[in-house]
Amino acid sequence: MRWQFALLLTLAGVLVVGLVSVVAALPGTVPGLDFVRRAADERRNENTEAVVLVNGRAITAAELAEMEQWVNANVSWMREAEKETTDTTQVAVLRRTRELIERSGPRTVALARLIRDRALESAAIERGVWPDEATIAERVARDRALAEQMRDPRVETYVATFGPTVYWEQFYPSVAARELAEERLYEIVTGDEQDLQARQTRWLSFERELVRAVQIDVVKPEALGATSVDAALGYLEAYWTLHGGA
Repeated sequence: MRWQFALLLTLAGVLVVGLVSVVAALPGTVPGLDFVRRAADERRNENTEAVVLVNGRAITAAELAEMEQWVNANVSWMREAEKETTDTTQVAVLRRTRELIERSGPRTVALARLIRDRALESAAIERGVWPDEATIAERVARDRALAEQMRDPRVETYVATFGPTVYWEQFYPSVAARELAEERLYEIVTGDEQDLQARQTRWLSFERELVRAVQIDVVKPEALGATSVDAALGYLEAYWTLHGGA
C-alpha cells in the first residue's frame, strides 16, 4: 500500500522506494509512530473548518494538523534512513531534504503539501481523470486486503483510531481517490518518457506550473499559526529546485 508514504513522494522524490525499504527493514521499531498516532487523533477530531481554499477546494484545520504530524513522522523515518542507507548519493539527498524540512518547519511543509495536493486534485478533475466510485471501491478493497497481509503499524494505528468500518468506508476512499487521480496524471504527464530521472524532472515541473497557477485564499489566517501561504510556497520552490524540477 502506497498511501502511508505519500508525503515522502513530495519530500524525497525518487528516493521513496529505497527509503520505504530501509524503514520497513528496521528491526522491532517504526520511527515516528507516535507522530502517526497524533496524526490519526487530529483527523479523528475532524475540525472541518476551512483554513485555506485552493481553487475553491478546502484545506481544513484537521487536515493541516494531521499533515503536520505526518511531516514530523517523515523526518523521523528519514533520520533512520540516513543511518541505514549505504548509497552515499541517496544519503546526501535525504539529508538535504530533511534539513530543508527542518528549516522550513513542519507546519509550513504540511501546508505546502496540502496546497500541492489540492492543485493536483483540481487538475485531475479538469482533465477528466478523477476516478469513478466503482474504481475507488476496487482500490479500497485491494488496499484493505494488502493491509491485512502487511500488518503495518502505521495503518493499524489509523484503523484502531477510527474503527475499521469508519476507516475503510468513510476515511480511506478519499485517500484512494487522490492516489488514483495522481497516478493517472503522472502517466499523462510522463508516460512517454523512459528515463526515471527525466520523468521525475518533468513531473516536478508539472507540479510547479500547477501550484503557481492556482488561486489561494486564506479563510482563517489565525489558524495557520507560525506559517503562511508565502512560506509554504517558498518551501515548494526550494524543494522543486533541490530535486530538479526546473
